[in-house]
Amino acid sequence: MPAFLQFTLDAAILAHLVLLAACIVRLCRGESAFDRLLAVDLIGTLLLAIAVLFAIRERQSIVLDVALGLAAVGFTGSILLAKYVADDAVITSAGGADPARPEDER
Repeated sequence: MPAFLQFTLDAAILAHLVLLAACIVRLCRGESAFDRLLAVDLIGTLLLAIAVLFAIRERQSIVLDVALGLAAVGFTGSILLAKYVADDAVITSAGGADPARPEDER
């Protein structure tokens, strides 16, 4: 592999790691549930990108299979988290009444 390509891949992996750290900070300090949800989704996407860049750098095609599985799990998790946050927002905007919980638990 040419040295220029090696350097470019290393720089791209480093940039993605810096962005990953920024997303983790945003996850911890998110002002709302939607901010944290977006941070979790972006963390999954950045991990996927790092795995693909690593596969290209090391010429290991098995890592691409792992990245594909990670993408499927990340997509499913994002959909489930969005559904949870959306349902919680609907319950909160309706006055906090949740018919699944008895009155003494509220």
